[in-house]
Amino acid sequence: MRGAGLPAGGDFDGGAADAGGEVEGFVEAEVGHRVGVSDDQNYRLVAELNTVFHRVVRDSDGGNATRLLVLPTLYTNADQGRLDALAAEIATLRDPMVAATIHFYG
Repeated sequence: MRGAGLPAGGDFDGGAADAGGEVEGFVEAEVGHRVGVSDDQNYRLVAELNTVFHRVVRDSDGGNATRLLVLPTLYTNADQGRLDALAAEIATLRDPMVAATIHFYG
């Protein structure tokens, strides 16, 4: 999971995660800027990454069972389809300590 917003080595019991009390999933989710890759395919890839991120952090030690986890939309933007896809992912996790993040540069 290195490079997906997780500390190198998979140690979630310190460092940046403790500074704000949250662990953020991969940021700027640029998983599909390839020719021929649909948004639907990208939504599935992001959902898989978010699910694995959630499981790895929750299954680790150091208070990570209840730490706030921050998940991005596809490309971290606020298009309605991206918000809907992330809302569905968060609902399937059934975890009240998951938040969404978007970036808006307007």
